Amino acid sequence: MTALFEVDAEQGMAQPTYNPLATTPYEVDSISFPRSGSFADQCLHLLRYAIPAPSVRNTQPWKFRLTDAGIAVFADYTRRLHVADPDNRELLMSVGAAITNLRVAAPHFSFAAEVEYNTGSARELPVAFVKLEQREVSRASTAYLDSLFPMITKRHTNRCTLGYSLEQPAPTPRRPVEECIIS
Repeated sequence: MTALFEVDAEQGMAQPTYNPLATTPYEVDSISFPRSGSFADQCLHLLRYAIPAPSVRNTQPWKFRLTDAGIAVFADYTRRLHVADPDNRELLMSVGAAITNLRVAAPHFSFAAEVEYNTGSARELPVAFVKLEQREVSRASTAYLDSLFPMITKRHTNRCTLGYSLEQPAPTPRRPVEECIIS
């Protein structure tokens, strides 16, 4: 399996890579979590749960920087939709969804996650910092998040017509990526 992230050594930024034949973001699983790996490897695995977050027009307007204490989350304004989202409202909601996925995934892997939000308007600063501390997390305090964890990989866009019901046959799914590649 090909990695979904590469870390830019100069900036410490986790940059997504894409190989359509290797895997999709939804193929992440708990079994592959690097329990004996480095903190950075574990953070990269957690980020695999952040990237399937819903985003405005699937722009995925986020970037991440790994630090010794956690993950800095940046809004990627190069992916903004100037006409559809002139005030960046939906862009920032999308980044919030990625942060929420991180918060949901963290306790599943015995990490306490504390989010500090940047309320300033400087675009070069992170929107938030997710401080991660590996420790046993009380299951009672994270029961709600635990119930959401399996949904991260099940969430998908519904492109059915309005009024579609579960009693109707499902629309034909799109072709797999492998069928769309010309050799």
